[in-house]
Amino acid sequence: MTANDLGRPVRSVDGDGASYDVNEDVSLVCSAADATSGIASTLGCGSVMSEAWTFGEGTHEFDASATDNAGNTSDAPASFTVTVSPEGLSDLVVELVGDEMGEDGVVSSLTANLRGKNPQPRAFINQVRALAGKKIPQDLATTSIALASEL
Repeated sequence: MTANDLGRPVRSVDGDGASYDVNEDVSLVCSAADATSGIASTLGCGSVMSEAWTFGEGTHEFDASATDNAGNTSDAPASFTVTVSPEGLSDLVVELVGDEMGEDGVVSSLTANLRGKNPQPRAFINQVRALAGKKIPQDLATTSIALASEL
């Protein structure tokens, strides 16, 4: 233990407070430093990297702490927000559903309900429900409907 170290370690998260549309990749990187005694341990201080849609719409928090070799601890939450926009959901549908369905025009029809000046999320949801388990795998349909319900 370092008796002269009375300061807490510094914890920072690149990307803390960031906002991601549903079709983007979340990227948060945590780091900890202590110039006096050095870092003894961290908890929850790593990286969060995943597709935004996998978290769902809303604000997501995680705790990260660091302890220095003198026993001082710094604990602070970090957060990010996932939003759902018609354009983002449309791009996600092309990415996720398009790979499953090939080039039969259904993806174009689905995304048409989300693009333009007046997006029609209800029409999108109704169309996805009709195609669920047939042209769209059930898990992708369920995810698409849940996300569109946020519009």
